Amino acid sequence: MVFRRDEIVVLLGAGASVEAGIPDSHQMVSQVEDRVKSGEGPWQSYRDLYFLLRSSVYYGDGLDGTFGDDVSYNIERLAGRG
Repeated sequence: MVFRRDEIVVLLGAGASVEAGIPDSHQMVSQVEDRVKSGEGPWQSYRDLYFLLRSSVYYGDGLDGTFGDDVSYNIERLAGRG
């Protein structure tokens, strides 16, 4: 994609996307987890990887003294961006 000098780019945060009907970060993780746990279709092959990534987030936070519900686990962290 090429932008010209006179074009405007608008970036919207989570508030705008939720208003547009897009799930928030926690809802996205919940949907992924539901699909992985159901073991249906193509999601079955990602089950072990998903649990490894989730465990890694909780383990890493535990090393810093953060446990249980205090762990910030969302789609950004699952994707390795947060």
